[in-house]
Amino acid sequence: PISVDSQTVTMTMAPSASLSGLDRARLRAFADAYLRDGHGALTLSAPGGADDGHASGVRAALSEFGVPVDQIAAASYRTGEGSTTDLILSYTHYVATPSACGVW
Repeated sequence: PISVDSQTVTMTMAPSASLSGLDRARLRAFADAYLRDGHGALTLSAPGGADDGHASGVRAALSEFGVPVDQIAAASYRTGEGSTTDLILSYTHYVATPSACGVW
């Protein structure tokens, strides 16, 4: 039998005033993969209480790359003392997995 399993695909981005060429390329590849394989919303998580400027830039770039604005969900996460303030993008991807073959 074949089972269908969900996997969470994630990408982290360090906050910056503007997206570099490398960040834009990574974000475009992530958006393309989401549009091809994603199910449900693409979640953009930012540290709670952080400046939303970088998240807004990422949201705008995702929209530019074809991700519908209503498919981008905002979320926040708590950070501890000295932890990073990365943005975390994620979506769900379903994969068909066959069971192990028996001994023949």
